[in-house]
Amino acid sequence: MTDDLDPLRSIRPDRVLPDDPPDPEVLAREKARLMSAIGGGEAAEVAEARRFPSIYPRLAYRDEVAAREFLVRAFGLVERREARMEFPGGTLAWLELGDGVVMIGRSGEERHGLQSPVEAGSATAMVNVSVSAIDAHYERARSEGARIVSELADMFWGDRRYEALDLEGHRWHFTEPLPVDPLAARAPTSHERMSGRPWDASYRADEPAPWDLGEPQPAVVRLVESGAFVGSVLDAGCGVGDNAVFIATHGDVAVVGVDVAETALAIARAKAEARGVAIEFAVADAFALERLGRGFDTVLDSGLFHAFDDEERARYAANLAAVTKPGGTVFVLCFGDEGDDVGPHPVSRSQVHAAFRDDSGWRVVSIEPQRIHTNFHGPEGAPAWLAKIRRA
Repeated sequence: MTDDLDPLRSIRPDRVLPDDPPDPEVLAREKARLMSAIGGGEAAEVAEARRFPSIYPRLAYRDEVAAREFLVRAFGLVERREARMEFPGGTLAWLELGDGVVMIGRSGEERHGLQSPVEAGSATAMVNVSVSAIDAHYERARSEGARIVSELADMFWGDRRYEALDLEGHRWHFTEPLPVDPLAARAPTSHERMSGRPWDASYRADEPAPWDLGEPQPAVVRLVESGAFVGSVLDAGCGVGDNAVFIATHGDVAVVGVDVAETALAIARAKAEARGVAIEFAVADAFALERLGRGFDTVLDSGLFHAFDDEERARYAANLAAVTKPGGTVFVLCFGDEGDDVGPHPVSRSQVHAAFRDDSGWRVVSIEPQRIHTNFHGPEGAPAWLAKIRRA
């Protein structure tokens, strides 16, 4: 092929390098000549292509060209094309994935004595690579002919991984961190300790949970009708999702429901799908809400606050602070301690104030008498408080 790049090709270092291309002095000299010939923006482009991590491996192959093509095709590596160096005795190439780089070249005694596994009779190195979507990566490698020597599996230390050999037997270890279990370090709440069973068990019983009405709480309906929910909305302790679904279908809001009970969340997702509303339901610990990684304009707590003891309520309020935007509003509907036929774990006004203290960035706007409906109270429900709390 002949074109207007022929003059540049004639002075490329890969045309004039000696038999040992890695010689530092030769590389430096020829790099300077190349930069001088290219000039301008192209020089900067080549310089960027030659920038490497402080440590990177070199793998040797009998057929480095076929190896390069295989690594790109099967493992998804990307060649730094401008860094490639070709010479009569072989090719040097640099392949990258993420922020990692590996150098490949021909094997041989004259090339630092490096051997291919084919020549050595066994693997001579293992390259550890962190990838995303490892299941798809595994299928790609397998379909492109990589020899899988360690099947895809979840490991006890928290990674999902597999190992494969390339064309000449170098061993590659591919890994991806397993998703973090949001409930892994969660201790039972005071309610769970007293009842002797986890929250999820309440949704696996033959009868509905005592608080599972099959419809939203009337107090929540009135809040929705008054326009109380705006912007992004968090339903903390959403259960089977009746409140969240009602809020999402009656306003221009984005609703997220969280709970520790996965059975309840599965029911909630089915209800949202049946109503044709888009709601994100996620497993989350009320004492680790910062893991949600976002903030909300409005937060609803319907029946969760009163299930905690005083120490837990303080921790819970601190976690709500981490996900409530400045100026955002939290509505807490909880069993009250005034009136007849009070519910379990009744809460006083002073306990609400103690949890949402002014000196911790909260302002209790109001605490009004209300009713909570359950499956074990009469048609009028149980005495309750509806607290409106503002985040500073």
